Amino acid sequence: MADRFGAVTWWGFSPALDLLDEGVCCGLERLGIEQRGEGKEINILLIGSGDIRHILKTMAFSHRHGKPRIRFFIIESSLEVLARHMLLLSLVFEQPDRLGLQEKAELFLELHGNSLIRQQTFDYLKAKCDQFIRFATNLDYMAQKLRLVDLSQLKFKERDLLEGVFKFWRNCDQGSFPVVELWEQRLRHGLKTRFDARQGVFDWDYSMKLQDKASIVYSREYKNWRETGIAFAFREGGYDVPNRTLASGLIVATPGGKIAQRGYWGDVVNSPYIALGIETERAELMKKVNDRHVKLSGDVAMYNVTAYIHELLTGTRYIAVDQTGRKEERSGGQATIEEVEEEAVETEVVRESESVSGQEKKSSTVEDTEFLHPLDVTVVYLPMNSAQEIHKKSKYHRLFDIVYFSNSMVHNLTGDIQIVFAPGASIVIETTKFMLELKKELSEDYVKKVTGMAHTAGCKILKPCNGLADAHAFFKYEQ
Repeated sequence: MADRFGAVTWWGFSPALDLLDEGVCCGLERLGIEQRGEGKEINILLIGSGDIRHILKTMAFSHRHGKPRIRFFIIESSLEVLARHMLLLSLVFEQPDRLGLQEKAELFLELHGNSLIRQQTFDYLKAKCDQFIRFATNLDYMAQKLRLVDLSQLKFKERDLLEGVFKFWRNCDQGSFPVVELWEQRLRHGLKTRFDARQGVFDWDYSMKLQDKASIVYSREYKNWRETGIAFAFREGGYDVPNRTLASGLIVATPGGKIAQRGYWGDVVNSPYIALGIETERAELMKKVNDRHVKLSGDVAMYNVTAYIHELLTGTRYIAVDQTGRKEERSGGQATIEEVEEEAVETEVVRESESVSGQEKKSSTVEDTEFLHPLDVTVVYLPMNSAQEIHKKSKYHRLFDIVYFSNSMVHNLTGDIQIVFAPGASIVIETTKFMLELKKELSEDYVKKVTGMAHTAGCKILKPCNGLADAHAFFKYEQ
């Protein structure tokens, strides 16, 4: 049985990074980013990141670095995670006449972090699955319609299994994935005799473990997610349809032996808020009154996803419209306020409303959709066992300028894998800061251990890392 962190990483356990930011990437000049897109192609390897937060933020902010050519290479331990990548990336790049900006952000977060979704969200998911099945079975068709994603490196068996995942997603039988019961089973297994007192456990975990690390997450947000699995609820109406994208298989031990069992095997402790909802460029969202945040983590996540999608598709920074009809714009770290005509605000609201209505009408039909492709970016998915095998393939030798390891897959940082690091490559390792079940001394020991592993792989730490305060440790490969 999976522990409370989960056997499948549906969302990351650290905030999203712009991997081209000079605070992350130690070789901006070497990568040619300063040449306004005229430098060489940048190759980024992500090992076990779980969701697309780093991909999304890096793509969105790429114009700030001259819009360089980027290739992401993704290694995950689960095909279901890969399938969710495809879903969320395609959602971001939907044509604007199908989905407006606000609806994209709402759908993204709902599918990303909720155990239960709205019926219209399921209708959208079901409608996309037929096209995803064609993507998995016909790479030429995919190259025409969703040029961003490259599945050509996957094994034939993996693509067949991926097709099966999409077929399961479009199944209307809610009984095949009773997520409410499955969530409760995970809670009962993790809490054991404390299950009946779980609200007290949730409150303890929040006040003693999470609050100091991410105070923007409110107690009621966190405790509601722990109880129901619903992190983001922006609309009135029922969230009562199982989010089938959170279903996965796992080999579990039973009295009769080991069997494969489909269920919810993800996180039930840390929450989806960490990945997208605890840091933001918009300082007003982090404002405090009487030492309490005035906004929720859900508000921060909604703003971030909206801003990322807007900046990604337009190449301009997002301007938020507040309730007084003013636009707030950030440029070079300075905030400027400009008045907006009331009529213009109303027009924007109407446009968003029409977009939502149009999406609900279109979501139940299968269309031969072609997705946007505004950037020179490709996301390449590698086979499931690639983390152990990638060093054996010469085409990857000295290829990757930036390499990211999640805390669940950092064991793959060995002396063998350094052959895929480009000279001077940036190595980013996720710490265990937000792994709430770990004791403080274990988080500190983790940093010491991964620092030693990185040293064995020829990497030098760039700045001291505190396992209790820093979400990532940064290294540079020195050949």
